[in-house]
Amino acid sequence: MGTIRIIKTMPGEADFACFERVISKVYSEQILELKQRETLPTAHLKSCLVLLKNDEPVARLAIYLNPFFERTVLFGGYECVDDLEVSRRILEAAKEV
Repeated sequence: MGTIRIIKTMPGEADFACFERVISKVYSEQILELKQRETLPTAHLKSCLVLLKNDEPVARLAIYLNPFFERTVLFGGYECVDDLEVSRRILEAAKEV
Protein backbone atom coordinates (compact mmCIF):
# COMPACT_ATOMS: atom_id res chain seq x y z
CA MET A 1 0.00 0.00 0.00
CA GLY A 2 2.95 2.36 0.41
CA THR A 3 3.86 4.59 3.32
CA ILE A 4 0.81 5.89 5.18
CA ARG A 5 0.92 8.80 7.59
CA ILE A 6 -1.93 10.79 9.13
CA ILE A 7 -1.40 14.35 10.25
CA LYS A 8 -3.56 16.68 12.33
CA THR A 9 -3.80 20.28 11.27
CA MET A 10 -5.98 23.38 11.52
CA PRO A 11 -6.61 26.41 9.30
CA GLY A 12 -3.67 28.79 9.53
CA GLU A 13 -1.12 26.05 10.25
CA ALA A 14 1.59 25.19 7.70
CA ASP A 15 0.30 21.63 7.18
CA PHE A 16 -3.19 22.89 6.35
CA ALA A 17 -2.07 23.22 2.71
CA CYS A 18 -2.09 19.41 2.61
CA PHE A 19 -5.75 19.43 3.67
CA GLU A 20 -6.55 21.83 0.84
CA ARG A 21 -4.57 19.85 -1.77
CA VAL A 22 -6.57 16.64 -1.33
CA ILE A 23 -9.32 17.87 -3.65
CA SER A 24 -6.85 18.08 -6.55
CA LYS A 25 -6.32 14.30 -6.19
CA VAL A 26 -10.05 13.55 -6.06
CA TYR A 27 -11.80 15.72 -8.65
CA SER A 28 -11.56 16.48 -12.35
CA GLU A 29 -10.42 19.98 -13.41
CA GLN A 30 -14.01 21.05 -14.10
CA ILE A 31 -15.30 20.05 -10.66
CA LEU A 32 -12.11 21.19 -8.96
CA GLU A 33 -12.88 24.78 -9.97
CA LEU A 34 -16.14 24.63 -8.02
CA LYS A 35 -14.64 22.81 -5.03
CA GLN A 36 -11.88 25.41 -4.66
CA ARG A 37 -14.54 28.05 -3.96
CA GLU A 38 -15.84 26.18 -0.92
CA THR A 39 -14.70 27.24 2.53
CA LEU A 40 -14.35 25.05 5.58
CA PRO A 41 -16.64 26.13 8.43
CA THR A 42 -14.53 26.74 11.52
CA ALA A 43 -17.19 27.07 14.22
CA HIS A 44 -16.71 24.13 16.62
CA LEU A 45 -13.86 22.72 14.50
CA LYS A 46 -11.73 20.45 16.68
CA SER A 47 -9.24 19.02 14.21
CA CYS A 48 -8.53 18.36 10.55
CA LEU A 49 -6.98 15.06 9.51
CA VAL A 50 -5.04 14.43 6.32
CA LEU A 51 -3.92 11.01 5.16
CA LEU A 52 -0.64 11.08 3.27
CA LYS A 53 0.20 8.11 1.06
CA ASN A 54 3.84 8.20 -0.02
CA ASP A 55 3.85 11.84 1.17
CA GLU A 56 0.92 12.80 -1.12
CA PRO A 57 -2.33 14.00 0.51
CA VAL A 58 -5.08 11.62 -0.65
CA ALA A 59 -7.81 11.92 2.01
CA ARG A 60 -9.07 14.51 4.46
CA LEU A 61 -11.65 14.86 7.21
CA ALA A 62 -12.72 17.71 9.47
CA ILE A 63 -13.94 16.86 12.97
CA TYR A 64 -16.40 19.06 14.83
CA LEU A 65 -17.53 19.05 18.46
CA ASN A 66 -20.63 21.19 18.76
CA PRO A 67 -21.54 21.89 22.40
CA PHE A 68 -25.24 22.00 21.44
CA PHE A 69 -25.12 18.31 20.43
CA GLU A 70 -24.18 16.47 23.59
CA ARG A 71 -21.83 13.49 23.10
CA THR A 72 -21.92 13.89 19.32
CA VAL A 73 -19.00 14.17 16.92
CA LEU A 74 -19.67 15.57 13.46
CA PHE A 75 -17.56 15.01 10.34
CA GLY A 76 -17.25 17.43 7.45
CA GLY A 77 -14.90 18.27 4.62
CA TYR A 78 -14.49 14.57 3.86
CA GLU A 79 -12.77 13.89 0.55
CA CYS A 80 -10.94 10.71 -0.42
CA VAL A 81 -9.43 9.13 -3.50
CA ASP A 82 -11.14 5.97 -4.74
CA ASP A 83 -9.32 3.61 -2.37
CA LEU A 84 -11.22 1.62 0.25
CA GLU A 85 -8.15 1.12 2.45
CA VAL A 86 -7.33 4.84 2.47
CA SER A 87 -10.94 5.64 3.38
CA ARG A 88 -10.96 3.07 6.16
CA ARG A 89 -7.67 4.34 7.60
CA ILE A 90 -8.72 7.99 7.85
CA LEU A 91 -12.08 7.07 9.40
CA GLU A 92 -10.32 4.82 11.91
CA ALA A 93 -7.95 7.69 12.79
CA ALA A 94 -10.93 9.98 13.36
CA LYS A 95 -12.16 7.71 16.16
CA GLU A 96 -8.96 8.43 18.07
CA VAL A 97 -9.19 12.23 17.98
